[in-house]
Amino acid sequence: MTMNEFLLSIKDLVVNYGSIQALKGVNLDVKKGEIITLVGSNGAGKSTLMNAIMGIVPIKSGNIFYHGSDIAKLDTKKIVKEKIVLVPEGRLIFPALNVYDNLMMGGYLNSDKENQEEIERVFDMFPVLKSRRNQFGSPLSGGEQQMLAVGRAMMAKPQLLLLGEPSLGLAPLIIADIFNMIQRIRDLGVTVLLVEQNARMALRISDRGYVLETGSIVMSDDAKGLLKSDVVRNAYLGKEA
Repeated sequence: MTMNEFLLSIKDLVVNYGSIQALKGVNLDVKKGEIITLVGSNGAGKSTLMNAIMGIVPIKSGNIFYHGSDIAKLDTKKIVKEKIVLVPEGRLIFPALNVYDNLMMGGYLNSDKENQEEIERVFDMFPVLKSRRNQFGSPLSGGEQQMLAVGRAMMAKPQLLLLGEPSLGLAPLIIADIFNMIQRIRDLGVTVLLVEQNARMALRISDRGYVLETGSIVMSDDAKGLLKSDVVRNAYLGKEA
């Protein structure tokens, strides 16, 4: 498969924090319509990779091809215009704004007409947000805040959605809802790159996965292959409940 057949193609990406090399020549490809999971322990560089794609952290060298064009030097606003959107770890909603205004923050590049269309789509996807539209963000439950963070990202009409630890701190029943939500988003035609501490559940809904250790990709395979890998099971999956 040629590079142009990938939606996202990362080549030899290097990111430094001072004298520390956070990413050491990462290569990663994402085809349109896939869910890709990035597996790795804390400090492996997963968040750095997501932030580098978004232009939030500067890269030292390498390329980030999106639809075949190198976006490595673009600023974050231009990257969002290209329909790449990040839902950050920790959700980072605006607690002092109500649900409606939080969602509107995600549509700041849209016309008023587009925002009204998109907010109805978000409310169809997350009926609980519609019922809470005038409620402030701070008293929402963890699951509702995660839905709000994803809904805010969907307002920007992403083609590629980067999801950072969406199940973090949530109860098991809510986690199941979050993973169902990710599959629904893919069914809407959105490609998903997922960083998730619950590697087992993430890989179960994914097409393929990459294992990142101390800034380097050390393994990649289809999701079933990674789930069966003794190395991955011992390091990241733990005992099945």
